[in-house]
Amino acid sequence: MKRLFILSIILMAAAAGCGFISEDVTATSFMLPEKEFRIDTADLGVDQIGGDTIPSIECPANECPSGDAFYCDEDENLCAAKGTYALTATLHLADEVPELASIGDSRLVDVKFDYIQMNVTENTLNFDLPDLDIYAGPQTIPNLLDDNGNIVSGVHKVGVLRSIPAGITGTFDIQLSEEGRKVMSDYVSIPSKPFNVYVLGRVQFHAGDNVPQGAIVLTIHSMVTAQFSSM
Repeated sequence: MKRLFILSIILMAAAAGCGFISEDVTATSFMLPEKEFRIDTADLGVDQIGGDTIPSIECPANECPSGDAFYCDEDENLCAAKGTYALTATLHLADEVPELASIGDSRLVDVKFDYIQMNVTENTLNFDLPDLDIYAGPQTIPNLLDDNGNIVSGVHKVGVLRSIPAGITGTFDIQLSEEGRKVMSDYVSIPSKPFNVYVLGRVQFHAGDNVPQGAIVLTIHSMVTAQFSSM
């Protein structure tokens, strides 16, 4: 009876438009809630130097511009700038995807993570955004980095979003590792337990590079599939 009850929930969820029924009538896909991330160069503090390019300043003979972003690149003996983006979004599947929540905690149902993408809706950056690393962790870990800029324990890297060229918008696949897919499947299989998705990016600018300007807005969207367990 319990198996029939869960099957009816799967069918009703799909019929309601929250997912679609695959060729196997016992499997249904659910879109997870979209989460937005904004990366803004104004947060770096590099544009305070003025001008269009990073100035060529020999160091350590000369002081680099003031601010946390600037440092002496000892390989080139020239001042450079760097910055880190570490953003967090929380997924409350029990509230945001109630149809999934109604079946996800059952031992009779396997919930597997299908894919994850980034939709770039705005991109006014004047430089190519380097690769972004995607992590997942429990809601109890609000920040990906500690006070020293190191990745905290208890989170897992799940994939990579490859470099996005300046000014380009569109949809880009996040390349999930096998371990990352498993980690995400474990999280979505317990909809009653919120979890975090983190985006980590590091940028560097050297003498002669454009002073970074603009912002980029990325919306993460993904899908999972629920089907009867083979047990």
